[in-house]
Order: sequence, then C-alpha cells, then structure tokens
Amino acid sequence: MNRFFTWLLSSSAGFYLNLFVLGLLTTGAFAATSYDVTNEPQMNLDVSITSSQTTGIRIASPQRNGTDHIFTAMTGGVLRIRWGSYQEDIYYSLATRNTSTNTVTLTGTVLRNLCPYSTRTYTSCGNGRNWGKGAIVELNQDARLFNLKANVDRANVFTASGGVTFSGSGSFRVPNYANTTERDRQNPNPRDGQLAYHVASGSFIQRVGSAWLAVGSATTPNATEAVAGKVELPTLAELQNRTATGSTGAPTVLSLNWLVKNGTGTTTAGRIPQLNINGVLSATLGGTGVRNPSSGGVLIAQGSGAMKTVAGTTSGNVLRYNGGTKNWESQSLSACQLLYANTASAADVGANDTAEFNFDKTYSLAANALNAGDLIHIRGAGRWVSDSGNVTFRVKMGSTAHVLVFTGASAGNLAKTFTFDTAVHVRTVGAAGTLLPQSSVPISGSGTQVFASSTTRTMDTTASNTIQVSAQFSAARAAAAASLYNFSITRCR
Repeated sequence: MNRFFTWLLSSSAGFYLNLFVLGLLTTGAFAATSYDVTNEPQMNLDVSITSSQTTGIRIASPQRNGTDHIFTAMTGGVLRIRWGSYQEDIYYSLATRNTSTNTVTLTGTVLRNLCPYSTRTYTSCGNGRNWGKGAIVELNQDARLFNLKANVDRANVFTASGGVTFSGSGSFRVPNYANTTERDRQNPNPRDGQLAYHVASGSFIQRVGSAWLAVGSATTPNATEAVAGKVELPTLAELQNRTATGSTGAPTVLSLNWLVKNGTGTTTAGRIPQLNINGVLSATLGGTGVRNPSSGGVLIAQGSGAMKTVAGTTSGNVLRYNGGTKNWESQSLSACQLLYANTASAADVGANDTAEFNFDKTYSLAANALNAGDLIHIRGAGRWVSDSGNVTFRVKMGSTAHVLVFTGASAGNLAKTFTFDTAVHVRTVGAAGTLLPQSSVPISGSGTQVFASSTTRTMDTTASNTIQVSAQFSAARAAAAASLYNFSITRCR
C-alpha cells in the first residue's frame, strides 16, 4: 500500500488521479475575481501563526529604504509566506491597517495553503504550515490574476456587468471585411450574435439564425410617402396635438396602443375608438351607454369624455345642459316636474315633547341636482292642538337652510289647521349656493296669514340635501299634538 501511494504522488502516469485526490482533500474554495495589485516591499509576519489559523494574521510595519511604508493592497490579493525552502500562498479579500503601529491585519475571506494547479479559483489544499514571527511575506503576482485578463490571441468571455466599457476617447471596432469572400475566408465558422462591417457595401452585417443579414447602410432616411425609412411612435401629447414629426426628426405614425377596442378599454383622452360591425360607436364606449341601439337613445359626450345616453326611450324629452354638473341630460318638455307627493298622514309629534321633531315624510335632493334659476315648490297641510303655548313649524332644505319658519298658538285645546306654499328660488349653485324663499301660511280659525321672511339662505348644492318639515312645542302639554299631510315637492325650470 505504501508503494502505491509513493507511485501515486511521484509517477507522471498518476498525475490526473493525483489532482482528483487532492481535490477531495481541499477544505475551501473561492471564485476568483480580478483585483488591483501594487508594488509592495518585502515584509515580515508580526506574530506567529498556526497551520490552520485564518484570523489574527498580522504583518509587521512594512519598511522601504529604512522608513515606514504604507501598505495599499487593501482590497484583496495573494501573499506568499516563505522561510528557507518552505513557502505557502494565502488568499485574503480585505485588509486593515493600524494607523498608529502601521501593522496590517488580514480580514474578510482568508484561505490558507492555496493549491498551485488552480488557474481561476482560489482553492485551499488544506492546512498550511506553522510560521514563526519574522517569516518573510511578499505580495505575490498570482497566476490566477493573469488568467483573468483578456488575451489578444484567443477568445475571451467577460462575466462582469458591462464587459468592456469606454471613457473619453475609447472606441471599439468590429471586424472589417473587404467583401463576402474575404469574410468567409477569415471567419469560416461564424456564430450567431457576431457583428461585422462590409467595406464594399458600406454596411454592417450581423449573424442571426445561422445567416448573415444586413443591418443597414451608413444612414437610414426618414420615411416619406415615396421613400421607405425610419418612423417614430408618438407620445399621447404628440397624438393630441397632431405633431407630424417626433423628437428624432422622423415622421410620427399611429401606434395600436392608442386604439380603444370596441366596447372595452380605458377612456384616456386622445385615444381613437374603433367602430363596431354596424359602422357606429359602441354604446358601452367610455361609459354605461345604451345597450340596445333600437331603443332610440342618443349618445353624447359629457364631463371628462364619457358617453352618456340622453333622451332615451321617453317620448317628448329634450336635450338640456345642466350647469351644476356640467353634463348633458334628458329633460321633460313640461315646465314643472313633480318630484315627490304623499297624501298619507306623517307620524305625529306627541305630547310633552319640546324637542324639534322631524316628520318622516322627506325627499332627498341628489348632489348637483339644482341649477341656477330653478324654482322649488314645497306644499303641504297640517294641524295642531295645544291647551296653551306655541308650536313652531319649519320647512327645511339641508341641515341649516330653513326656508320657512312660522309659529302658531292654540288655546283651550282648539285644533287649528294650516296649509303652506313655499317657493324657493335657486339663485346660485355650488358649495355656497344661495336660495331665496317666498312663503305664505293661511291658518284656520284666525283669518290670519303668516308670510315668511325673504332673507337669502346659503346651502351647498354640490352635496345631497334633504327637504323635510319639523314641529316644536314651546312647552310640554299633555294635550299637545301636531300632524302633517298632503306633502309634495315640484321643481320648475
């Protein structure tokens, strides 16, 4: 067995098997990367190290011509430690320098006893040697570093991002061939991805799909109606402004991403819709629209560009622009439109209740439902009874816009009835819209008529507002009661 290992380690016939066995015995490897080296003087270990030690390896202050030398190979390298006929190569990825003592300590990745046969990787062949303080240390110009450099006489594979970059006057020149015959003679085995230049044709060629293809002449003209050439895809702004020439000087052409498919897609301004099979715009384009063209609905743009159905299937409607919502909408030919009517008695306010009571018959005006010039008629009738004290009725639009306030008194449990007719003129619309109410209230049994103040009120017409009637007794009385009935709301325009 000893003879076998002697043969294995010394015989040239066992060289490759020797490498295999050594590979099994290695204790670590690190992929090689190129690094900057500097010309450092001969140095010495500052401390003794063991054969397996990878931390605390310190080099004494380097000396050059009798003075301290600043060690600059801080970002990695290979150091050779030697004494007499013995030597060991050590890889390090980082080093630090003590500014007080000028000593250098190896940090980062440290590999001991680098294998000499590795061409591009730092591989440890196991433990190194025990070295005493004062052992010679030299920054080695390692062969792996040379193997990572480009060669002028053979193919090179660059793995770094960017591969080859230039700064300032640097340049890169592709192979130049006088003609196709010379190209095939000099490059008999081309591969896809190669680029070259033909002197005879004055054009670049590229290898794609196992064939040489022309890239183009020295210049490619801009396209015209008579000349094939370059064009440019427009931006949305260029499309909207009908800009005929783009930033490169080439004419702009319509790209498909600005087309909206029939019935689907977004409503970005400037896009061009496609017609359906009937040659008309889809009713669903940009909005809900009308689903059945046979319904007689008309589509018209509104607001931010969506399509809206106006007129619809209602006979006699006309098209009207709503200044509040800035939209087109369908409007009846009738001058006035009944919004709400209810003849059933509302819930009564009971006895001994002095808090304001809102009758449950209400109508909600949608946000932006009012236009400047609208006239809202609020009509109703009611009754109340109380052995003493007063009752106050309010007709309200919104939370604070009381358009009518009237107070009546009933003594001796005498029931009284009343009717009211409130006309509210919408002067302006908006967050601070203005309303001018005009009202009268005939009260039974007294022959009197209460006229409400015509003071202008403020109401946010851009929000939803509720129209309702309330009652409030001035004092708690056991016989007090109030009712509301025949409540209706009409809008005239």
